[in-house]
Amino acid sequence: MQILFLHGWNSVPGGVKPTYLRDAGHEVLNPALPDDDFAAAVRIAQSEFDRGKPDVVIGSSRGGAVAMNIDSGNTPIVLLCPAWKHWGTATSVKPGTMILHSRADDVIPFADSEELIRNSGSLNSALLEVGKDHGLADHEPLKTMLEACERMASTSDSILDHPAISGRYLFPQQRYVDDPFMVEVAGAELACYRKTIDPGKFTVVHFHGNGEAVADYIPDMADAFADLGLNSLFVEYREYGGSTGQARLVAMLGDGEAAMKAARLTPGKVIAFGRSIGSLYAIELVHRQPAVAGLIIESGIADASERFLKYADLSAKGVSESDVVAEVKRHFHHKKKLSSYRNPSLILHTENDGLIDISHAERNHRWAGSTKKRLVRFPVGNHNTIFGINGREYLAAVREFADSIKT
Repeated sequence: MQILFLHGWNSVPGGVKPTYLRDAGHEVLNPALPDDDFAAAVRIAQSEFDRGKPDVVIGSSRGGAVAMNIDSGNTPIVLLCPAWKHWGTATSVKPGTMILHSRADDVIPFADSEELIRNSGSLNSALLEVGKDHGLADHEPLKTMLEACERMASTSDSILDHPAISGRYLFPQQRYVDDPFMVEVAGAELACYRKTIDPGKFTVVHFHGNGEAVADYIPDMADAFADLGLNSLFVEYREYGGSTGQARLVAMLGDGEAAMKAARLTPGKVIAFGRSIGSLYAIELVHRQPAVAGLIIESGIADASERFLKYADLSAKGVSESDVVAEVKRHFHHKKKLSSYRNPSLILHTENDGLIDISHAERNHRWAGSTKKRLVRFPVGNHNTIFGINGREYLAAVREFADSIKT
């Protein structure tokens, strides 16, 4: 990944932050910006942006004001304690911008970033409180900065999010729950559902299929999990149910983690559960949070390119099959993600799924890095009747899996 890092006032290229990013394996453009001429600093930054075409722009303090005043198009921006009130004319940021700021900052007030969020109409989740001073040079803020960059770059302008692909595979449903658990994510609010029977018990974080909605699982599946002694958090997708935003395959990758954090769930007390396309997001959750106690994949997908290419209108986007395969490998590399996840895994699939061949389940099971993994093959039922026909055996497998984790 290439990052344009714009340093602060009385700072120089090669400081702690750009060095940290380079040490993490990224290419960093770090031009010298004059302290006494803001207009010249903006021109230099714009020239470096136009020349390098970075994946992410980071602006620190005065460099944050510089970042706000260049034309960065759709490239994501991360601002560190931005000094926007002191330099430049920009008073808002574009959607998707992330701001990192310490409440203990005695140079640029934290309240300035809160005001910037309000000016921009951004969600509160776009402002991350981190660090213990203006410098943000300790391990925690440096790590948060790196994670923000990697996450934003990985989900920025993916061809998989074009309507010719996402729009042919995601089908927003308008059924909604009456008492949603709302979760803020970048550019949207998710109308999830939460049922807690005992805060000390495990929580199933559930992701449904592409033609379903959280409302389809309430109350029956939430009650079924409760009967197994499990809390539940059903994550709704963007544009589905009562959620806002747009349903996009890659842009939604971090939403499960956001829901888990909003619910203040400890990874070690979570079981990620993905059905059908929801397997993409359950696998992503355990990849981002490897301490999650267990993973259940039901009627899941191993190679997403096989599914996307079946329905995509490539001519509308002007891309080739090889472009899609490469982008799927970049964002949905299930072999890599599953092999690095060491906690128990349970795979559920029918022999005659009809939509997603059982070979996907066999691959996911083979790739799973845990020594405690199980593939349950149901001889009857299909993709949409797997639970209806095999409910007793299905829940028995989930119970056995959950009990094995508890012990």
